[in-house]
Amino acid sequence: MNPFQKALYDHISSPLGSKYPLHVRNVAASVAYCRTNAMRGRVYSCPNNHFSVFMRESCNNRHCPNCQEDNKLEWNIKVKEKVTNSPHFHLVFKLPSFVYPYILKKYQE
Repeated sequence: MNPFQKALYDHISSPLGSKYPLHVRNVAASVAYCRTNAMRGRVYSCPNNHFSVFMRESCNNRHCPNCQEDNKLEWNIKVKEKVTNSPHFHLVFKLPSFVYPYILKKYQE
């Protein structure tokens, strides 16, 4: 159980009884109970009955740090492949509306 999940699990009674919207309470509950005894599980056994493994199901919620760890790592690898090996900064900013005509004029040239 990661620290975020533990914090939700320890205080799950307060979000469930709070004035948060239903979808927020559902996310908090699913993340808090992910891969714990509150979730169902499956038993995987060797065909010769040498051993068996019990695994808890996960919530598969997109906000869950446990479930999205693999996706995050895959995404990180893909992004690192695309980024050039040079110092750079990515800036996003909004220009004032009075500058739009000038920018559009220069963009068309």
